[in-house]
Amino acid sequence: MLKKLKKIIDFIKELIRKMRKYLCLASVLVLIGLVIPAFGIITINQTMSDTPTIQNISMMTTLETYVSLAGGTNKVCLQARADVPVRFAFISGATATTWVTIKAGTNYYDENLFFWSGKTIYLLCPTGDTTLEVLSWK
Repeated sequence: MLKKLKKIIDFIKELIRKMRKYLCLASVLVLIGLVIPAFGIITINQTMSDTPTIQNISMMTTLETYVSLAGGTNKVCLQARADVPVRFAFISGATATTWVTIKAGTNYYDENLFFWSGKTIYLLCPTGDTTLEVLSWK
């Protein structure tokens, strides 16, 4: 069993060495259902984002609107220009029932996305008109 485990670890080390520019290490590697503590987890290098897109979305109080993100988007930052909260959801109408709030004066940033196809984010500002600034990368 230890010889097999050593072969697997050697194989993974060689794979990582060959693909260093695409991979990075963390604390645990899960491979074929096998957990190897303190070795590392393989993740896609997030620095590959190089195409930024800026969108300014006009929002009127209590009127749901949306922003479309292109396929391949892997980072996004959302913030209101005015000091007001913004609700967002991934289903039309959910900004009135099940949403995530971007609190007034803050932003939402996520760099662990990857949409194979485009994604629509539905938005609502419950307390005042504003412009939502959307910066995304793919």
